[in-house]
Amino acid sequence: MGALLGTVAGAALLIAGAAGCSSSSGGGSGSLSQPDKIASLKKSPDQSMAKEILKAAKGQAGDGKLTAVVYQDSSNSSKTVMIYGGVGIPLPDGDSDSQFKSMLGSGTATDGGVKVGSVADVDSGSAGGSAKCAPILASGGGDSKFVNCAWINGKSALVLTFQSYSADDAQTLVPQILTAMTKG
Repeated sequence: MGALLGTVAGAALLIAGAAGCSSSSGGGSGSLSQPDKIASLKKSPDQSMAKEILKAAKGQAGDGKLTAVVYQDSSNSSKTVMIYGGVGIPLPDGDSDSQFKSMLGSGTATDGGVKVGSVADVDSGSAGGSAKCAPILASGGGDSKFVNCAWINGKSALVLTFQSYSADDAQTLVPQILTAMTKG
């Protein structure tokens, strides 16, 4: 879980950097839920990282409702998904591509040689909106253990950081996670 520490700073930067930025118009549900189970995932007993993100982002979301939660794979606890974002939060400035680029890079130490890999469009399921994923490439070209995904639907937005998942596995889980969290 310690490897996700950079994500806390990234989440706080994403939300703080977006404060006062453009708010997109349109849909998005009124709230995001945190079910105990989603597909092969179960809510992690350790929610300390999620609490840190919410603490760091406090006061930066305007009137938005923030959420942060950590899930782990039911059969392999080293595989985790950190999810953070909210409803009615300010989104990063720019067009859709710029917003996704900012969100996909959140939590990465890009000054340390870490880069966002090739961005792929991902099915967002019945949650609607748009979703994209990209592997986070380690410096020196080594394999990364992280895949970042982002979802925007109107005034709702989430970043999903998958640890120890392949890009394909992460992309398969995204629509299931989004659908489960947006059922209201």
